[in-house]
Amino acid sequence: MTHARVSKALTTLQAVISIALIAVVAVSGYWWYTSSQARKAKLEVFTQFEVELEDLRQTLKIPAFSAAIVKNQELIWAKGFGYADLENKVEATPETPYHLASVTKPFAATIIMQLVEEGKLDLDDPVSRYGIDIDSPGIVKVRHLLTHTSEGIPGSSYNYRGDRYALLSSVITQASGRPFLELLINRILEPLDMTNTAPSIIEASELDRDFTYIHEELAKPYRLDSTYEVIEGEYPQHFSASAGLISTVVDMAIFDIAIDQNALVGQETKEQMFTPTVSTTGAELPYGFGWFTQSYKGTRLIWHYGYWDCISSLILKVPDEDITFIILANTDMLSRPYRLGDGDVLTSTVALVFLKTFVLQPKYDEPIPVIDWKADIDDLTDQLKQITDKELQAIIDLELLSYRKLYNGVGNWELSNKLLKARGEWISARSSG
Repeated sequence: MTHARVSKALTTLQAVISIALIAVVAVSGYWWYTSSQARKAKLEVFTQFEVELEDLRQTLKIPAFSAAIVKNQELIWAKGFGYADLENKVEATPETPYHLASVTKPFAATIIMQLVEEGKLDLDDPVSRYGIDIDSPGIVKVRHLLTHTSEGIPGSSYNYRGDRYALLSSVITQASGRPFLELLINRILEPLDMTNTAPSIIEASELDRDFTYIHEELAKPYRLDSTYEVIEGEYPQHFSASAGLISTVVDMAIFDIAIDQNALVGQETKEQMFTPTVSTTGAELPYGFGWFTQSYKGTRLIWHYGYWDCISSLILKVPDEDITFIILANTDMLSRPYRLGDGDVLTSTVALVFLKTFVLQPKYDEPIPVIDWKADIDDLTDQLKQITDKELQAIIDLELLSYRKLYNGVGNWELSNKLLKARGEWISARSSG
C-alpha cells in the first residue's frame, strides 16, 4: 500500500471517529439533509427502522446484534440491540465486538488485490506455484479460489467453498513472504486504526500484538437447541483468509469508507472486485473478488455474509446510492434461514428491511406498505390485495418469501404455512383481476 493511500486512510479515519462518536451517542443528526423538517422526517424513518430491527431480533431469537449505516462515506447511525451477555445483562452497543465469520473474506481479497497491484501476484497463476495441490480436471488458478469457481472444470461454475477460499492464506504468504495476519495488521488494521478488530487467535506473539482486550469484550456465543430455545454456545477457533476475524460495526464502517475512498486499492481494482465473475461458458456468476455482487431493478448490491456456529454477519453496499448497511450478531440466525451462499441477499429479511427503508422507498411517491405478517389469514390476505402497483407487489412478495424462511428457521410452521396460503390467494386474485 502506498504512503499516499495510508495518509488518505488516516485522514478518513479522523473524520469517521468524530462522526462515529456523535452517531453512537444519539441518533439525531442526518447530515445530508439540511432543513429541520427533513431531519425530523428522517429521524422518524430511523426510529421506525429500529423498531423493525428489534422485532426481527426477537423473532429470530437473537440475543444481541449491533448495526450501522454509512451514507456518503460518513457513519450516520449505529446502535446495539439486546444483550451481548444474557446472564449478566450486558447490553450490546456499537462498540461490541462480534465474530465476522466469512465477512473476513473481503479483507483477504483486499490484500490479494494489493499484491496484484504491486506485481507480486497474478490472478492467473496456477495455485500449484504457491504449494497448493488440488486434484482437478484442469489448472486451478488463484482467481478460481478467489471467485469460488475452483471445482469441476475450473472457472466453469460457482460453488461457495470456504475451505478452498482458506487456501488463499498460503497464496498470500508465498507471494509476499509474510503471513496473512501480519499483512492484515500492517496494511489494513493499523493504517485505519481499527483498534477493535482482531483475529480469533487471542495473541499473535510473533507480531508483538495482544488482542486479549477485544476477546474480553466479545459478545458471548449463543445458539438455538432442537426445540428452538436459546442456549449458550461455543465459538469456533480458526483463523484464515476465509474466516476468523472479530470486529465491531464502527470498525467495519471505517473499513467500508476506506474501500469507497480507494484508500486500500485503486478505483479500477475495486471495480474488478465488485464485478460478477463470468464463467467459461459465458454465464454471469454471483461472486466477484471477495464480494457477492447482484442487482435489483438496475441497482447494484455488493455484499457479503458470515455464517458459522453462533455467528452471523452481513455487510450490504449499494454503491449507486453511496450507502452501506452493516449488522453483526452473536447467533447464526441472521444467516441460517436464508441460504445466502447461493448468492441472493434479497432472501434475507434484515437486508430487505434496510433496502425497503433507505434504497427503495425514496424511489416511490407513495409509502411502501408495511405488512403485519402475524395477522390472521383473512386480514393478511386483505392487506396484500390492496397492493396494486406491480413493482410494489414484487417487493412485498420478496418480503413474504423472506419471512416464510424466517419462520421456518425458528420452527414456527403455523405462521410459515399461513404465509404460503395467503400468497396463493394473493396470486390467484391478481391473476383473476
